[in-house]
Amino acid sequence: MTIWTITQNQQTIEFQNTWLGKEKVFLNGKLVTNIFSMFGTTHEFINIEQDQKVTYRLETLVNGSALNSELYINNKQVLKTYTKSSWDTFLGFLFGIVLSYGGQFLGSILGKAAINLGK
Repeated sequence: MTIWTITQNQQTIEFQNTWLGKEKVFLNGKLVTNIFSMFGTTHEFINIEQDQKVTYRLETLVNGSALNSELYINNKQVLKTYTKSSWDTFLGFLFGIVLSYGGQFLGSILGKAAINLGK
């Protein structure tokens, strides 16, 4: 899932992340770094622009259910984000299913017990 896309100095940087911790960074549509991380990491890559070496660094940090990211170009911060994860929504959905089936299971057991008591 794309977390954000930014264009700086005619260069488009896209950051993607999955629920399973796979982080990808694209520069002008080309994959430049691909790292698995559950807690955050640092992505670093270099691009030649107008005959100059430009360094990029993206730092990510998973903070509870949020993903913080900071993008630096030539050591100058150009972007800082705080993205609340859709993981909360997924966990809420999963918890609801577990409660639903758990309640159904418990109800069937109690129902059978009540029938047995009535005999």
